[in-house]
Amino acid sequence: MRALLSVASREGISAFARELQTFGVELFATDGTRDHLAADGIEAASVGDLTAVPPLVGGQVRTFHPAIYAGILARRDDSDQLQQLVEHGIGLIDLVVVNVKPFAPEVGRRQIGIDEAIEMIDIAGAALLGAAARTAAGVIAVCRSEHYPTVLEELRSVGQVSADTRYRLAADTFSTVAAYYAEIA
Repeated sequence: MRALLSVASREGISAFARELQTFGVELFATDGTRDHLAADGIEAASVGDLTAVPPLVGGQVRTFHPAIYAGILARRDDSDQLQQLVEHGIGLIDLVVVNVKPFAPEVGRRQIGIDEAIEMIDIAGAALLGAAARTAAGVIAVCRSEHYPTVLEELRSVGQVSADTRYRLAADTFSTVAAYYAEIA
């Protein structure tokens, strides 16, 4: 199992990641999350190891890459899609743990210009969550730390996250992303 971690709120991520490693989950993380984990003694590979591309456009483009999205979006029940991944050396990503950077609270805290507000919009995080939730048949989408215990308990008790839980997490993820975009609008 492979996990992609990119969290704005670091609450509980170190304990969650440490526990995921006990199940043999291979961790990949964006730079800020990876640095946080490293400070807690947890090793995670960089998303750059998947993409072989450094962050671009002032760091905004880290995860927008076929090696990430194909690994998330590939249907696990479609042998043609899985074969395409093999042909291109792309591995599956089974768990996406992302929480987006707060927008409305930050904008409401003080008066800011439109350019600064635009820079605060977390496009990549919302896109990763949407891709993971869309593929809930095979991918676990986790958009908030409150879900960490549920994921860990199912991994502990049955060795995987049930379809029912994956679909509940996907529904919460789509709801969270929709609310985020509503704040921005």
